[in-house]
Amino acid sequence: MLNVKYGIMGQEGRETFPVPNPHAYGNGWFVKDVRYVANADEEILGLHQVNPKETALVAEKYKDVLGGTEGRQPVDSLSTVKLTAYDANALTYEVNSPNGGVVVFSEIYYPGWQATVDGQPVEIACADYILRDNKRCINVFVHADIEERVKTVMNRQHISEQEARELIRKMDKTRPNYYNFYSDKEWGVASY
Repeated sequence: MLNVKYGIMGQEGRETFPVPNPHAYGNGWFVKDVRYVANADEEILGLHQVNPKETALVAEKYKDVLGGTEGRQPVDSLSTVKLTAYDANALTYEVNSPNGGVVVFSEIYYPGWQATVDGQPVEIACADYILRDNKRCINVFVHADIEERVKTVMNRQHISEQEARELIRKMDKTRPNYYNFYSDKEWGVASY
């Protein structure tokens, strides 16, 4: 959520235009500090007291997943996190760090996700909740008609129209549950 590079602005009846977000963090980053909190409520409240670019707030239940890692972390200016492939059901990152460290990925965790490092399965520890109460977040709803979506998916995935329509149908089936779970709102009911 903190990797939104542009917001779309405009007034009713006028042309829309992109506005750069100077606070975009990128797809992933190394943090300098890891702090544990008791639960998701404390994660949300704690976000007002830390800079999420530097400090990861993690629920205590994930402490073992992170091997007890806590406090200051080794961060090297040569360390990098780069999104190298983006697909509907898979994200691939290239991570380089001479000193190791803790990386936060700017993605909303979805139950059932699996992660691997060099092809080996690893556990996922959620950090910073979903930042839904952070005043620095910009919420954007992106939409398009079906024909435009089909064309975009065909071009990005290099697949046929039929395959694109099927992929969109499958993804759209999962959206209401995903939205309802993470937003505490109801899919299809507009809110501002």
